[in-house]
Amino acid sequence: MQLRQQHATATLIEKQCNTVLDYDVVVCGGTLGIFIAHSLQLKGYKVCVVEGGKLQGREQEWNISMDEMMELVELGVLTKADLDEAITTEFPVCRSGFKNKEG
Repeated sequence: MQLRQQHATATLIEKQCNTVLDYDVVVCGGTLGIFIAHSLQLKGYKVCVVEGGKLQGREQEWNISMDEMMELVELGVLTKADLDEAITTEFPVCRSGFKNKEG
């Protein structure tokens, strides 16, 4: 059922855009979405990114864990040297939650 629904959605978008869509994967943007889309593209996939904001080069703090960054190194998207150059602030591991849900 889900595949049929996805096909129907793609068909509707094609009609609205009057263009044939030819993507292997569609990724919702955001910080990690952009990294994932880039990694998939480097691996040869045709990628469409749906992003709410303007994509632009800028300095910013990425809200991403070191484990997630190391996965990008393992995938070949970044190098360890890239990480060393990019990391400007490190935060200690912390746990957050809602007090009314905590014991």
